[in-house]
Amino acid sequence: MNTLECIATRLLPAAPESIKKARDFVAEECRALGLGEAAVHLARTVASELATNAYQHGSDGERDHFVVRFYSSDAGPVVEMWDGSVQRPEILPVGCYSESGRGMGLIEMLAVSWGVAPLDGGQGKAVWALLKTHTE
Repeated sequence: MNTLECIATRLLPAAPESIKKARDFVAEECRALGLGEAAVHLARTVASELATNAYQHGSDGERDHFVVRFYSSDAGPVVEMWDGSVQRPEILPVGCYSESGRGMGLIEMLAVSWGVAPLDGGQGKAVWALLKTHTE
């Protein structure tokens, strides 16, 4: 990515209803960029999985919120979630009867790329995903 510009940020409480708020926020920003509905749907799914991880695994007892950031870049839009945990997300092997663990595998399939970066001061992490702007 050559240019990366943060165009919107939301601070959301670490609560189940914030997952929908993160999804809707990302969809709104994608539409503002002029992306089609198929790309918006993919972006909503990616945002939902990232927000779910931030809610379920990113709370350290001290931080009661997470941050959603939306970027514009030459390579495409980027969604990023900040949370209070330093534990890196990972793609887990799942079976037919697994009740969780599919989120990052879904991100791997739906995003162009994704990654993790520590926040300054070791106070958590940022998990980002570069979104597809079209479906194949």
